[in-house]
Amino acid sequence: MTDGQHSIIYRINLRDEILFVNDIWNQVVSAHSDSSLLEQNILGRAIWEFINDNLTRDFYKEIIQSVRRNKPARFNFRCDSPSTRRLMEMDITRQTNEQVQFESKIIRAEKRPFQRMLDSGALRSDKIIISCSWCKKVNIEKDIWLEIEDAVSAMGIFENAKLPNISHGICKECYKTCIRKLDEEREAL
Repeated sequence: MTDGQHSIIYRINLRDEILFVNDIWNQVVSAHSDSSLLEQNILGRAIWEFINDNLTRDFYKEIIQSVRRNKPARFNFRCDSPSTRRLMEMDITRQTNEQVQFESKIIRAEKRPFQRMLDSGALRSDKIIISCSWCKKVNIEKDIWLEIEDAVSAMGIFENAKLPNISHGICKECYKTCIRKLDEEREAL
């Protein structure tokens, strides 16, 4: 993918425990003011502790099994901040000792009006909304996913003093796309 200088890299062992993160990981986490994800707080923990959605977890398990059989995976996803949309690319590859490496880099970034819903410092309620891990659309009701700007308006989120927490899942469209791409890569090998 790249030389790793501008990529976020982390690795897991055979027990799916995070055993390495690079300096860029810590820089990104620090910039988002989320100390719970700093290196010292995640090393030795299973990657599954950080993926709450069952469909997303199952999808990653399938990818990791495939990678361990020496079939690398590559896909695009979004990783947005309050004022920037980022299209990212992730390569998942097998390393020595059956380790699996995840390497992500920014393909494109575009500025947008500040989205308070994505501000990690905002006051949060106990309510949880689901955002797709790949396209970042928000599930507002069964099978209806909207961009964050539209979802905030449709759900009347700012009518309350506290914003809901954001958890991640995968919308049906992204799931279909990811499975199709994974199947194409398997066929190509």
